[in-house]
Formats: sequence, structure tokens, C-alpha cells
Amino acid sequence: MHTMKRIAIGILVLMFSACSINTSKEIDLDKVTFSYRDDAYIFFRNIRQSNYDIEVLEDAGWRIYRHEDYPEDTSAHYFKTALVVNWRVNK
Repeated sequence: MHTMKRIAIGILVLMFSACSINTSKEIDLDKVTFSYRDDAYIFFRNIRQSNYDIEVLEDAGWRIYRHEDYPEDTSAHYFKTALVVNWRVNK
């Protein structure tokens, strides 16, 4: 029993040390990129697209993917994210 406590404490220590967040480091916005390669997008469309509701804006050249599990109730307290693909510029 004493060994189980040590193992549990060891796992907790490893988990908390692995999840440290460096909040003092600034993100260089010039290095952030949202472009994608064609093979990644083809994989997404072939495998994952079925889990999303799709809205196509032809004039803008956008495809908007919203996860189908989001409830329609807007009073829920969470972010409703969407993947927006601008296929004209691969972003």
C-alpha cells in the first residue's frame, strides 16, 4: 500500500512538472504562420471533415468548419471555435 502512494505521488509530480507554462516568454508574431500544405488539407478533408459542419463562402474563397457536437444553445460558457480555410492563399 505504501508503494502505491509513492507511485501515485511520483506520477503526479511528473504530470505537474510536464505541464509547466512559461508565461514570461513573448510570442514573436512575425514567426506565427497559419498556412497549410496540400497534403495536410487533403488528409483533413478525407478523414476528419465528416465530423464538422461546413459552410462555404465562394465569394471570399473560404470554407468554414464547425464541429458538429456544438449545441445550438448560445448560453453555454465555452468558446465556439471554427476552422476557416482560405483556399486562395493556403491559409
